[in-house]
Parts: sequence; structure tokens; C-alpha cells
Amino acid sequence: MSHDRKEIHIDTDIYNIKIDEYKKMLELRMISEEQYDILVSSLSPTSIPRPSCKRKFSEMKEKGLESIRDTLSNDGSDTAEGGSPIKKKKKGERETEEEEEEEEDCIPEQYDFYSMSNAELSSYMIKKFTNSEFTSQNIYLYGDELTVIVVNHVLTFYLSKYGSNDLYDLSLPLINQRLCHKGVTCDNQNSKLVKRYTPPGKYSLLIFKSGILVGTGPPNQNVANLLTIEFVRDLRNICDYKDVVIGSKKCQNIVAAGILSYDISLDILARDHEHMVTYDSKKFAGAIVRISRANKNPNSITMLVFNTRKVICVGPKNEKELIIAFKNLLVILSKCRI
Repeated sequence: MSHDRKEIHIDTDIYNIKIDEYKKMLELRMISEEQYDILVSSLSPTSIPRPSCKRKFSEMKEKGLESIRDTLSNDGSDTAEGGSPIKKKKKGERETEEEEEEEEDCIPEQYDFYSMSNAELSSYMIKKFTNSEFTSQNIYLYGDELTVIVVNHVLTFYLSKYGSNDLYDLSLPLINQRLCHKGVTCDNQNSKLVKRYTPPGKYSLLIFKSGILVGTGPPNQNVANLLTIEFVRDLRNICDYKDVVIGSKKCQNIVAAGILSYDISLDILARDHEHMVTYDSKKFAGAIVRISRANKNPNSITMLVFNTRKVICVGPKNEKELIIAFKNLLVILSKCRI
């Protein structure tokens, strides 16, 4: 028997684990029934995918998929010295100290995903979503005073025709008909379509006929990028929009939650900073603090501060603004400690 046909033997327990893994992906609507059948057919109780499948995967690497993995798995780091936050991995294995880079508008290397087979894409997504580092939320430590975790992103993706900057007109009834088996539903007003991903994706994608996609709920932008590219791939392969691509994207909002290590007085906060703080305990339990942006943007960042030591931040468009907003807030709160 030649090397290309040689099977690698595994026991029944490992085979069952693989099947359970694929079933979970199917239940979470991360793969279709067709993709599930392909993955299951590549296994037998005494074998795992043959070297021929591995050859295809190595060919994908040569086409540039390795650069996609590097791009999608590179969360970047926002660290600094002298009181600035330290960004930690979800499991806290190590701390990094790298300078933040601005988010690029374009989605890199998306075309390689469009040429993947269903089995190749399923295998790639299973690998990504079973990696806790890829799906983790960013955590920042401001010394021992404050711990911040990013809980949500709101992103806008602009679809365009390949080679053009114009928005791509979509037919919502056609998309709803052809992708309903993949979790696409129509809202009550028939103005948009919604595709919801359950954990580990934690992502909802709103589809508008103007060619604008709005994504909300992902733990990080890497998850949003990957799931949106997967949806655009379905538009190309199932809905016959052969020339549609993601022209650009923009982060509209980041939501983060923080926990202080000390108690504060909201009354003192409102009294000493009345020009930027609104507080009425009869109407709302928290103080509303508006932090100005560094780039002189007239729209401020809103911080909600509670007596329970919780802090909610809404409004930053990138993690650099988020870090600066919490840093400025700490300066104010340090004078209101009790």
C-alpha cells in the first residue's frame, strides 16, 4: 500500500469525540448539513482524514491561508508603562507590552476563503473556534485599581463589487430563501435580514439591501471578521453574487465593563465634576460621566459608574480610545474614594 493511501489508526473513543465535535458545530450553525456529511465521511472508526486531505490543507497554506491565520489571530496589544493598562490573554498565561496599531479598514486575504471547499472551510473554522485564544475577550489591568474586559463590538462592513467602491445592492428575499437553512431570518418589518450565531461565535449579523452588514456581539474583532467573510462566501456560492467582496469595515462602538478595587462616592463625583458628570439617584442608579475624545471629536465617550464598583464604557471606536478613556476616568475617581 502506498504512503498516500495509508490510514492512521485511532480508537473508537477518539472517533466518537470527533463526531461529537462536528455535531456541536452543526447545532451551532457554524457548518451546514452538507459540510457535516463531508467531515463525517472523511472519518471511520479506525481512521482519521487521510494524507490526501492533508495535502489539500498544505496547498491552502501555499495559497496564503497562513497569512490569514496570522492576521485573524493577531489581536494586537495595548500596553504601556507608568500606569497604563496591561493587556492579558483570557487564561492569563502571560502579559505583553506592544504598542497598539490602528485598525485597518480593509479585510485582508478574504479571497482565499472564497476558493475553499466546504470541507476545508469547516476544518479551518473548527480549528479556530476550538482555540480559546482566538475567541477570548481582551482584558486590561490598570495596576491593582481597575480590571476591564471588552464585552462587545459593533462593526459595519461595506459590501462592494470587485474592483469598485460602490455599495453592492442585495435582494433580501433571494438571500432569505437560499440561506434560511443557515439561520438567516427576516425581521418583522421586512427591512433587513438577521443571521445569529450562537456561542462560541456570540455574533449577530444584520443584512441590509443597500449592501451594508452590521455585526454586533462578538468577543473580539477577529471573530467578527471570520464569520462575516464566511457569510459573504455564502452570498457568492449559494446566492450567485459571484463578484461581491467586503470593500471596507468600520468599528462603530466598543462596549467594555470594569470593576474597581475600591469604593467611591457618586455624590462627591457629581459635586466636584458637575461639568462632565450627571447623577440623580432617583432616576438612575449610576453616575453618567462623559469623557472627551483625544482627537477633538465632538461626540464624547460615555462612562456609567455605580456604587457597586462597576463601570461601563460605551462609545470608543477603537481600543486606543477605550484605554485612554478608562485612564482619564481613574484620575477622576481616585479623588472620590471613600
